[in-house]
Amino acid sequence: MTDWDALLGIRPEDMSPARRMALALLVNVAGALVILVVGWLLARLLTRLVQSMMRRGRVDATLVSFLGNLANTILLVAVVVAALARLGVPTSSALAVLGAAGLAVALALQSSLSNLAAGVMIIAFRLFRVGDQIELGAAKGRVLVIDIFHTRLATPDNVEIVLPNNTITTGMMKNYSALPDRRIDLTITLPSQSDSPELRKKLIEIVTQDPRVLSEPSPSVGVSQVTDGKTVLSVRCWAPTASFADLQASAMTELRAQLDVPNLSIAVAS
Repeated sequence: MTDWDALLGIRPEDMSPARRMALALLVNVAGALVILVVGWLLARLLTRLVQSMMRRGRVDATLVSFLGNLANTILLVAVVVAALARLGVPTSSALAVLGAAGLAVALALQSSLSNLAAGVMIIAFRLFRVGDQIELGAAKGRVLVIDIFHTRLATPDNVEIVLPNNTITTGMMKNYSALPDRRIDLTITLPSQSDSPELRKKLIEIVTQDPRVLSEPSPSVGVSQVTDGKTVLSVRCWAPTASFADLQASAMTELRAQLDVPNLSIAVAS
């Protein structure tokens, strides 16, 4: 006699086989429901605990959300398998089916899983952040969003570019915002007879008029090329990364305005 039978005051000899089977099924269904409800609550609790621990460890919010959802899914699958075992379903068969289904999905979504792994790497290792200026091949712009599968950029003319994450981690990337300072390189082409130590000194004075120009490393002017009666001077100075674009444009404007040299041309060094 089972505990349930004793509780209900039922004697085995008073029950028909069909009634006993129905009672056993009812007990198993009730047990499976308890496992599902309690397991679901525990899965939510553990997921929140894991996410809370990652937030305290200053893990990126996108990665916290993704790993939390992944942990919750794994826990719910374990709960469902336990409930099926309570109902008498062979769990080895269920796990085999889940494994085969997982393999089929993995093969079908191979490219997406590659982007997923790359997205986790980008976020976990902080290869770049939202707001950084990056360049990857022909794509160049400001990072708008870092998703698990894609990264979105805005070009200087405000066109959105969507990059699969695996193309970022498998190729060479330039991050123009990663370091605190950047060097401004300008080329000034002028007639060779106009070049002089006084002119080079004036070039330094013009670029250092802006207080954003860093004193260290110090600005410099040098000859990069002499050909066909023309001299190409290279003007270099350092600026905070946040001020780089504005300061570069300002320096070119001031050099054009303050230099009285015929046939002068100024360009950004390539």
